Amino acid sequence: MALCVLVLCASCDMMGKLSGLIPKISTDPPNLLVGTWKVIDTNTNTYSKQLVLDTTGKYSYTDTTASTTVEGSYSVSYDHLDLLQASGEITFSKGFDGHESAKTFSFVADKDDGPQSLKINNEDAFVFISR
Repeated sequence: MALCVLVLCASCDMMGKLSGLIPKISTDPPNLLVGTWKVIDTNTNTYSKQLVLDTTGKYSYTDTTASTTVEGSYSVSYDHLDLLQASGEITFSKGFDGHESAKTFSFVADKDDGPQSLKINNEDAFVFISR
């Protein structure tokens, strides 16, 4: 019985030493939405809206038809996430009109060509331009 307790205590002490050597890794989900996105007007072949999402959580939204630009911060939460499709909610600190708003999104990518489209609130279909 005494031998059993000694072995148990020795292994507890060993685990304490080992756990200090093993790094703790915590990761947030990847932000697949980073980049420049535009809504292209097919009649004029120009863009009517532009959304730029950077890696630091800042965004810039430009509506060229209304001649407005809104800048602020954003956060993303996912309902579904894989490398080729994602959906969830994106919250903009100043929305697209200067007021905070949360919007649903869906994201689609191609395995060879990368990001393809970003749909916000099932309305605007942004096309990926660049990272």
